[in-house]
Amino acid sequence: MIELSYSLSRGKTEILIEKGSLSILSKLEERSFVVYAAGLRKMVSDLVDSSRHVTYPLDDGEDGKDADSVIDICRKLSEEGFKRGSTLVSVGGGTTSDVAGMAASIYMRGMKLISVPTTLLAMVDASLGGKTGVNLRGIKNMIGTFYSPSRVIIDPEIIRSLPDNLMSDGLGEIAKYAIAMDDEMFEALLNNGPELFMSGNRNLEHWISRCVKIKMDIVSKDEFELTGKRSILNFGHTIGHAIEASSGFSLSHGVSVAYGMMFELDMGLKMGLTSEDTVTRARELLKRLNLPSGIDSSRFKEHTASIIDLVYSDKKNSGRKIRIPIPDRIGHCNLVEIDTEDVKNYLESALK
Repeated sequence: MIELSYSLSRGKTEILIEKGSLSILSKLEERSFVVYAAGLRKMVSDLVDSSRHVTYPLDDGEDGKDADSVIDICRKLSEEGFKRGSTLVSVGGGTTSDVAGMAASIYMRGMKLISVPTTLLAMVDASLGGKTGVNLRGIKNMIGTFYSPSRVIIDPEIIRSLPDNLMSDGLGEIAKYAIAMDDEMFEALLNNGPELFMSGNRNLEHWISRCVKIKMDIVSKDEFELTGKRSILNFGHTIGHAIEASSGFSLSHGVSVAYGMMFELDMGLKMGLTSEDTVTRARELLKRLNLPSGIDSSRFKEHTASIIDLVYSDKKNSGRKIRIPIPDRIGHCNLVEIDTEDVKNYLESALK
C-alpha cells in the first residue's frame, strides 16, 4: 500500500495505491452520486448499493466527452436532491474523469469529488491533476475547469483485465514522463518493456506511484498553469491532440501522444534544441512499448491543414507564440516559446 498527499487550493488530495482498494466502493458511508463508464456496469452494480446511492452510466470514449454530458449529470444531481456538501464519485477512465470532474466543479459551484480510475491512463494521469475538460467542435478539452479530487483510489489489480488498446493509452503517457522527466524510469522501461506496468510485476505499485509523484509534484507547484511549470506535462500533446482530433478520434489518446512526441522531438532536432541521440533513444523506447516511433508523414498528409488549424487553436497559444515542451536530453525538458508561423512551416514540411 502506498499513500500520498498533496496540498492544493481546495485542500488536500489524498491518493491511495493498493491492490484490492476498489472494494472501498462497497463501503461508501454517505449517500453519493456515482458516475461510471458504461462498460463497467456489472462491476459497479456488484460494488455499489443502488438502494443507497445514485448511479449514472456515461458513454465510453470521446463520444460522451461533451458539454451535454456535463449538463445532464448536473440535471440528475439536482433531481436527486444532491447538495454542495454531497459527494460525486467518478469510476472509469479519462473520459469519465474529465466529465464527472467538470460536473462536480460547477454543480452548486463545487461539490466533493472522489476519483476511482480504472484504466492505466487514468491512474497515472487523467484522474490526478485537477484539470477537467470536454471537447468542443472537434477541439480536444476546449471547455474545462481546474478542480482537484479530495481523494483518488487506485487499484492496480484492474490492470489485469485491460485490453491492449487501453494499455497502449497508458503507456503513451508513461513514456512522456520517462522521456521528458525521469531518466531512471526511462532505463527501466527500456529494459523491461510494457511488463513494467503489467499486473504480474511485484513492483507495480511503485512504478504507478512514481508517475503519480511526477505529475502531482509539478501540479502542486503550478496548479492553475500560471508560471509555466505545469506546461512541461504537455510534452507530445500540442501536436498529439491535433492528430487525435483530426483523425475524428479514431486514433486513441496515448497513440496520438506518441506520434506527437516524435513530431515535437523532430522539430526540436531541426531547431537545434534536441540532440540526435535523444531522438534516437526516445524512438527506441516507443518501439519497445509497441507505440508509434516515427512521424509517419504519409499517414497524416491528407490531414495537414486540419492538424495545423488545431495546433493554432491550442489553449497554450499566446498571441503569435506557442509554448511547447521539448526535451534537450532524456529525463529533462525545456519549455520553449516558438512562433506559430515556425510551427506551421515545420508541420507543412514534415507532413509532405
